[in-house]
Amino acid sequence: MKAAHFAFLLLCSTLFTSSVDGAKTGDKTITKVVKLLQKMLTKSTKDAELETTAYAKYKCYVDSNAAEKKESIKKLGEQIDLLSSKIAELQARNGELAMQSAALAADLTENKAAQKSATEVRKGSAKSFKSMEEDLVKGIGQMGEALDVLKSIALQQSSSSVHKVSLLNMGSEARSSLIAVSALVPQMESFLQGAGDSHHSAQGDAIVGILKKLQSTFEGNLKNARDSEAAEKKAFDETIKTLKASWDKMDKSNKEKQTESGENDGELSSKKTLLEEAQKQKASDEDFLEKLLEMAAKKAKNWEERKMLRANEDAAIAEAISILNSDDAFSTFGEVDATSTGKTASFLQLSQLRGGSARQQAEFLLRRAAAEGHSTRLARVATGLRTGHAFTVVLAEIEKMKETITKEGTSDKENFDWCKKERTNSNKDLDSKNANIKALNEAIDKLDETINDPKTGLKQQISEKEASLVENQKAQTDQTATRKEENAAYQKDVSDLTDAEDILGKAIKVLSRYYDQLDKHMKENKDSTNLLQEKAEPAPPKTYDDFEGQGKSGNEALTMLKFIKDETNKEHAKADSDEKSAQSDYDKSMAKLKKDETSMQKGLVKLNSDLTEKEKELEEKQTDLKDTTKAKEAIEAYLLKIKPGCDFITTNLKMRDTNRDTETKALNKAKGLIEGTAAYKDAVQKDKELAAGKCKKECRLDDSSLKCKVCVEGTTKHDFCKKNAGFAGCK
Repeated sequence: MKAAHFAFLLLCSTLFTSSVDGAKTGDKTITKVVKLLQKMLTKSTKDAELETTAYAKYKCYVDSNAAEKKESIKKLGEQIDLLSSKIAELQARNGELAMQSAALAADLTENKAAQKSATEVRKGSAKSFKSMEEDLVKGIGQMGEALDVLKSIALQQSSSSVHKVSLLNMGSEARSSLIAVSALVPQMESFLQGAGDSHHSAQGDAIVGILKKLQSTFEGNLKNARDSEAAEKKAFDETIKTLKASWDKMDKSNKEKQTESGENDGELSSKKTLLEEAQKQKASDEDFLEKLLEMAAKKAKNWEERKMLRANEDAAIAEAISILNSDDAFSTFGEVDATSTGKTASFLQLSQLRGGSARQQAEFLLRRAAAEGHSTRLARVATGLRTGHAFTVVLAEIEKMKETITKEGTSDKENFDWCKKERTNSNKDLDSKNANIKALNEAIDKLDETINDPKTGLKQQISEKEASLVENQKAQTDQTATRKEENAAYQKDVSDLTDAEDILGKAIKVLSRYYDQLDKHMKENKDSTNLLQEKAEPAPPKTYDDFEGQGKSGNEALTMLKFIKDETNKEHAKADSDEKSAQSDYDKSMAKLKKDETSMQKGLVKLNSDLTEKEKELEEKQTDLKDTTKAKEAIEAYLLKIKPGCDFITTNLKMRDTNRDTETKALNKAKGLIEGTAAYKDAVQKDKELAAGKCKKECRLDDSSLKCKVCVEGTTKHDFCKKNAGFAGCK
């Protein structure tokens, strides 16, 4: 429609030029109007085609973006549902962990209370037992004392002279015992106060019998009490051991649950952040889609209005042409030439929205012991005895072997203890490492899911956010470009419309003036047949009736031209209104896009920060896993390395200790046999005499001095003192 007005402007410009120079061109003014109207109609058709293409492109843009946003909203909805489900799962797990932790805390408190209660009961029971034991021991002792006194009395009564039995002539301890026993045997007091007759003797025998039974009962009670105390203490120790083991297990479980809960809290926070971002993005997309569809609806309505206006305009133009091309018009204004088309333009407003002799005995003894214990050391000493080595040599060898056996036993025990300790500690470390590896693998899996999950992972979130940001920026660029194009078209359109309004005004003025002159002349010149024709002189004869003119058709043309001018004014107002609405829609859309862009950039920064943190945490966990696995393998290798030696000492320690004991006993027995022989004693005496002669200087003053002993034995002070550590002078 605007294009039609533009063409109209051009034609009207020609019109008014021609009206001035009508005489030069030879066309009448109405002929120019007809040509203008025909060009306007052709131009309107071309503009309609261009505007239809532009609207189709806009509709394609709306459909494409609507489909994209609907898909994004669907994906975000699925992501929100998944995140909500995961959050609910984590919250439910934390609730379960909290309940389990609370139950464990209550059980731990109850366990401690049970330990305390059992300990207090045990203390009370032990105290009661101690008191009972003291009473029973004291009672048994008193009964023993009483029985001794009664036996003494019985002996006195059996003597030739009868003595009066009285508590007063007894010792204090005897009195105390009898008084204490009297509480249990009422006949005691009368017995002690009675005469020494036969009846009295029989009474004493009865009391002795009673006391013996009581003593036996007390002794039985004491044994039972002690047995009961031992059993009770054993049960208490086992109970406390069980309670402590249970407490340790529950405490470990509680700490593990608290650790898991803490990890869940971190993941829950991350998931909530992702959920919030997804909800914001979904709301943003929904808002974008709503506004896009709302704007599309507006555009559709505007399009229908434009089609209606164009139809009205075309109808008016066609009507004007029809009027101006009527037979009467031809006859009045002359034949109308074929029209040419004008240039076209489109001004549709658009709005665009991410074991014999002593020697032989000793030899036999040593060989048997060597065979039993597979001892090469005993076999070597036995061989020395058999081959006739000097006693001193053999005895020295025995002492040396005994010392070696002792050292070997100590070494074996040290090795056994070392192996036990090393294995215990290493296995404990191995268990710890395995537990750490399990925990690290679980943590790594969680972190990998947080980072790489195809739907909720941070990388996927970043990818989607970046895509949304690119889409947002593209939308801004596209909308800005479109807005510039629209505004440029609007400016051109308004200019054309203004020109058209001006030209139409002028055309109407020209036609109105013409018809006013025609009407006046017709009124003043009744006889005139052509108002525009000069009078001829002389006047021709009258051959037809008075000329009534084309006032009626002219007024209709003027009415149509005024209608076109009014429609042009409406189109101008509509163009201004559309431009204002388009600019407002653009400003709102850009503000929303800018706001979304800022929100997405902040979200992207947060997601990248979270990704960096999680990747760093993942890398640390993987490094920890690698180091822990390496440490675990080192422990396993170490255990494998010490296994042959430790298995040997663990399996053979008892047998080796038994063999060493057999060797030591055999050596001691052999030594005793050798030292008991006359040959050995003679040899020792000869050695002493030789040594005394050799050591005359050292032993001259004191043959018991350290120097004398060292010289006689032919050794050093250090070795002598080592064998005789308590000798005077060795300290």
